[in-house]
Amino acid sequence: MQSEALRLYSEAEARREASRCLGCGDPTCMDGCPAKVDIREFIHEIATGNLTRSARLLMEKNPFYWSCAYICPVEKQCEIKCHYAEINYPVTIARLQQYVANRDWEEGIFRPSFAEPTGAKAAIIGGGPAGMTCAWQLARRGIQSVLYERRKELGGMLGWAIPGYRLPDEIRNREIDRLRCPMIEVRQGEAAPPAVSLLERGFDAVFVAPGLQASARVNLPGEEFALFALDVMDMAHRGILDMQGKRVLVVGGGSVAMDVCGTALRAGAEKVELICPEAPREMPAARRELDDAWEKGTIFHTRLLPIEIVVEDGRVEGLRAVGIEWIEEGRFVPSNARVLPGTERFLPGTVVVEAIGQRPGDDCGELLTGLEHNGGLVAVDQETMSTSVPGVFAGGDVVNGGSTVAAAVDHGNRAAEAIAARAKRLAIM
Repeated sequence: MQSEALRLYSEAEARREASRCLGCGDPTCMDGCPAKVDIREFIHEIATGNLTRSARLLMEKNPFYWSCAYICPVEKQCEIKCHYAEINYPVTIARLQQYVANRDWEEGIFRPSFAEPTGAKAAIIGGGPAGMTCAWQLARRGIQSVLYERRKELGGMLGWAIPGYRLPDEIRNREIDRLRCPMIEVRQGEAAPPAVSLLERGFDAVFVAPGLQASARVNLPGEEFALFALDVMDMAHRGILDMQGKRVLVVGGGSVAMDVCGTALRAGAEKVELICPEAPREMPAARRELDDAWEKGTIFHTRLLPIEIVVEDGRVEGLRAVGIEWIEEGRFVPSNARVLPGTERFLPGTVVVEAIGQRPGDDCGELLTGLEHNGGLVAVDQETMSTSVPGVFAGGDVVNGGSTVAAAVDHGNRAAEAIAARAKRLAIM
């Protein structure tokens, strides 16, 4: 799918934009970056023309910084914390990242260094941002890894669940390709055995990052006739999604719901309507995602709770929903909703898509056997990403329940550092 991303900066534009950075002594923009990128310094290096160091500062903390420049909710993270916004508009951090990444790809201005092999070996389960970051950071430390990815493509959700109009296909493919190296053995299309069992097969450590590979469900009557967000995005990725002439009702208010709306409209849907209990300012989706859905023609029904998918003779006819208000201010969950009498309404449609988030896949139970859980997610030490089993680490969505690519990258960085420390301890025992 063709990208609808903004035009890249020229060198003069990038240096002019970078020169707006105030170089704050307390750079609060960095507090908003889950991957801990030194934003002040990488921008300073653009302004002075030192792109090699700028690319190194980005790459060493966030190997997926190119993709993040397109899809990170910067208006909620780094850019919103930019002090220049008190004067005018914030420094466009994401577009500066795009500029550096593009120049690096075209000119090869930064080449990472890799330590000599140490003999240590780790298993990585999951080829998404957390797993690939961990494998790449281990390779830089001289630690070999075997990476298991059950799908035939790498990148996790980044590789197939984010539409091409938000993240260009060529960008995600280039970014994944540049992380490949001889120290990482990739086994694509191969399901991993239980994590704990890999320790018994000679691996010094295991990092578990399979992601959340199944769509969460609303549990509505008639749900067996609904589609689910990940299925829709997968069909779109494979080029087989047909929404021509259909009236689509999307349940949800987050980033995935906005992606479904945009994808359905671009796939020829006659009409797309979004139903969610949150008001626009309460919705978890990023502002630019909401704006895109709105501008492309999505009709929003907010403060509305779906109660039934209406089906007749095996065909979806629409959705019944009721108006709500929140019982407790600030808690935007269905259990906190009070139904308003007399507000029930019927929304006609031929397709209902549930897009309320993700959950662990059905195969995760066996994969995570023996690991302590916390609310259905893997329990870890947040500093080291270590689990209840010594030598097994975990990160990404299976730990935090679903967050940003930058947050997954941070988990991969933390785990790689902890695994390297473990490998050193094992080497001297």
